[in-house]
Amino acid sequence: MSPKVRYFITVSLMFFGLAFLQSPIGNLDAKEIKIAYVNVQKVIKDYKDLQEAKNELNRIIVQWEKERDSLKRIVDSVKQVYETQKVMLSEETKLELENEIKEREEEYKNFWRSIWGKGGKLEKKTKELVDPLTNKVYETIKKMAEDGGYDLVLDISSGAVVYATLENDITGLVLDELNKEYLASNQGQALKPMVAVFPLKELDEPSRQRELGLHLEDAIAQGVNTSPRLKLISVSRVQTELDNQGIQRDFLDEVKARQVAQALGAKLFIYGTVKKVGDYAQFEVALYSADDGRQIAQAQGRALDQQVDIQVEGMKVGKQLAVQYKPE
Repeated sequence: MSPKVRYFITVSLMFFGLAFLQSPIGNLDAKEIKIAYVNVQKVIKDYKDLQEAKNELNRIIVQWEKERDSLKRIVDSVKQVYETQKVMLSEETKLELENEIKEREEEYKNFWRSIWGKGGKLEKKTKELVDPLTNKVYETIKKMAEDGGYDLVLDISSGAVVYATLENDITGLVLDELNKEYLASNQGQALKPMVAVFPLKELDEPSRQRELGLHLEDAIAQGVNTSPRLKLISVSRVQTELDNQGIQRDFLDEVKARQVAQALGAKLFIYGTVKKVGDYAQFEVALYSADDGRQIAQAQGRALDQQVDIQVEGMKVGKQLAVQYKPE
């Protein structure tokens, strides 16, 4: 909630509360206070744009956590080498390893601070993705109160309201207003079959270390998203559903992918494998029906193990699969 909105609500509560307490009971000249209530927790939970923003933020956080853990493993690995071999090392080599440990530790700390520290990327990303929509919730409540002529709006989810009649509940009005844009933007896509893109199964250790399956998932999804025939389910929603069902990426297969796709309401899903062949990432993917599991289309790709090349080739394959889909 923005400070301005919070101030408005707090001052309103104080003013109207005092006005009520100081008004003589039975005074016919006293102004009747019109009060409504709203379930703020429900609004935040069911506000579609805010849901997607939080899912996207969680997706980004997962990637940061993986980078953090990777840096920590490097620190631990260098320390282990030093501890197990230091009795056999020369003073010069020991000093080199000690300096490397310090450098790796500093690299880890700098990364942690850059993400989770004050003014870090997490704080900035939250302000970018989530805060504007959270502020919009309270601004919309204020607008609904003004439009409805209410003097006071109480948050029933806070537990402060003991009793209230349904006719004074404006939760539905607030949600309708907030989701109006979302529903309008998705109305034209309602008839398009929804497709879920899954992380590719990494067949070897180099692929797992480079997380090629995740990188290609993002690239393929972007390619599919250009298709006028299909409606993409965001990769963040796919990951959230995988987490909800307790399915780890290493154990994902076609059967589990289909199961998750059905839970997401997808008609189609894309799944495949990737492996390192020299300096290249080689992958095979297929488009499946979530209804019966049959394969509808397939494609292959090969790209240098570099971010730009993988992005370009992944998008190309995603577009190919989308083009091969023929509506029944």
